[in-house]
Amino acid sequence: MYQVQKSLCGLSKVHIVRGNEACDLDSAVCAVVYAFYLHQTQSESSIPVVPLLNLVEADYVLHTEVTYALQDCGITQELLIFRDQVNLTDLHESHRLVLTLVDHNAMSPEERSLEGAVCEVVDHHTRVKEFPPSVDVTLELVGSCCSLVAEKLLNDARFDVDPLVAHLLLGTILLDTVCLVDGKKKDVCQAERLEILLPGESRQETYEALLGARRQISAPNIPDVLWFQCYLHLMFSAKT
Repeated sequence: MYQVQKSLCGLSKVHIVRGNEACDLDSAVCAVVYAFYLHQTQSESSIPVVPLLNLVEADYVLHTEVTYALQDCGITQELLIFRDQVNLTDLHESHRLVLTLVDHNAMSPEERSLEGAVCEVVDHHTRVKEFPPSVDVTLELVGSCCSLVAEKLLNDARFDVDPLVAHLLLGTILLDTVCLVDGKKKDVCQAERLEILLPGESRQETYEALLGARRQISAPNIPDVLWFQCYLHLMFSAKT
């Protein structure tokens, strides 16, 4: 946490794009892709835009579909920033935080003090929080928040959606909608627009690869194994 926080200390402001606490594939991809989009389309004098994965770094390996999808596009763990590496409260209290929420539209009770830093919301869940008119809110009950992000990117003439971005967005939409079986009209429309940018990519193969990654059980690390062995020993000892 110290190194990341230290690197932000010299910035007069920083724009954080953050998903929800579940940090599923939709939340993670929205944060990464939308931050990239904002960075690419803002003026040179604007503040840095940083995607933040809303989980502690040690838990990243457990989110197997996220690690698979991002690594498949060359985004390794070392390139990512996690919740336990940045103190948002410190940034906000020093008037240096600008916050965009993706894949959720309400802060946890512990973070209500950060609401004043929110400038934009992009979400596909039921509205929980009313924001002031100054906050740009895109909220539509579709199957995947990535469908809303894809629509914004594809409709912006300033931004070229390259194959890596298209692949991340499409895969997430497919996973969220069971390969579009459970998708809304907008999910299907944006998926088809993204597929035009990915000639030769199989919809079914992309979906099945992500589904397989989600079902993987990550190997526990040594401390986890030792803890579990101690737990079993104590449990069976108590019964004898």
